[in-house]
Amino acid sequence: MLNDEGTPVAEFSIVKLPLGSEAVAGATIVAPLGTLLTRGVVFAIDDTDAAQYPFSWCTRPGCFSRFGLTDLLVAGMKSGSNVNITLYSIGNAQQAIPITASLNGFTAAFDALENQTQ
Repeated sequence: MLNDEGTPVAEFSIVKLPLGSEAVAGATIVAPLGTLLTRGVVFAIDDTDAAQYPFSWCTRPGCFSRFGLTDLLVAGMKSGSNVNITLYSIGNAQQAIPITASLNGFTAAFDALENQTQ
């Protein structure tokens, strides 16, 4: 995911989970070191209500937040235009860092993924 200047600021990946799992897919967001962990990741599709997810750990590549995507969220991503993610920096905890990624092509890409095995 790129900011307005085209600089990489986060990574967002999705895997399909085994059939019968509570969530249909798992999402991982990797934010850069220096991200304010206590604010978590704020995730929304278009102008829908945002959900907040915690960070789980940090390593040299960045700080990781993992969460499940329900059928409803995946359907929203398939019909939506953008995923909006908000992060916060430890340097300025009050200043939101909004990141938007297009969902153009998401349906084809998601449908091409294979379910993970247990």
